[in-house]
Amino acid sequence: MQSNHPDQHALFADGIFAERLPVARLNFDRYRARMKRGMADALKEHGAPREAIAAQISASLGCSMTKTMLDTYVSEAKTADISLAKFKALVRTTGAVSLWDLAARDEGLLMLAGSEARLAEIGRLQQKQRQIARQIRALALRPVPEREGE
Repeated sequence: MQSNHPDQHALFADGIFAERLPVARLNFDRYRARMKRGMADALKEHGAPREAIAAQISASLGCSMTKTMLDTYVSEAKTADISLAKFKALVRTTGAVSLWDLAARDEGLLMLAGSEARLAEIGRLQQKQRQIARQIRALALRPVPEREGE
């Protein structure tokens, strides 16, 4: 029976920031396909025509980016890979910051945005606080002998 009381938490609930471990052996073909699908999805979700997105990327980088180039970068059938600068411009243009997380997850990394990093730091400090509290309790259990003459 599951309780919906706000003070009760599931014993094995997934965390907001799930732990990731690095992939021991990266399959670059799968990685490339996953990144290309992610970028293609970002373009679809953005909704603007690819010509307009390519023009925005061109303007932000100061170099040429065409719809054809963009199509090549997101096509799983093509082997051309996007440069890091163009990838960053694509992320900024589409607002799909989740692409950074997609790019880094095989390394065991989790991208945190803005105040999420502060939440993670609060959790780290609370964990340290609990560890110190345990150490204090352990020390307090041992009696302190009195000195002679006191």
